[in-house]
Amino acid sequence: AAHARRASGRPEPLPRAGEGALPGFRGVGGMAAAKEALTQAVLLPLRHPASFAAAPLRLRSGALLHGPPGCGKTLLARAVAAESGLPPPYPGRLRARPLFAMGGANFAC
Repeated sequence: AAHARRASGRPEPLPRAGEGALPGFRGVGGMAAAKEALTQAVLLPLRHPASFAAAPLRLRSGALLHGPPGCGKTLLARAVAAESGLPPPYPGRLRARPLFAMGGANFAC
């Protein structure tokens, strides 16, 4: 399907989450590997806590999405929130910078 264009020829912005976008992973086109990794790392432990509590290993408790601006990090985070029933993520740029600075200051090498 062709993307709607403005009179200036620029494309119309895609709908944001909650503004007509499909909820969950149905609203994310492509990114099959990322969706599968997030399902395994985040959604399965939330959906089947008893199975994961019996695991002998300590499992990851979250995911860090990284990449250049516009690659779909926020879209994926909102999709995971919709799939899991958790509240949507807060844009953590202001929260994360001090953590990265603290991590760099404590880096062993």
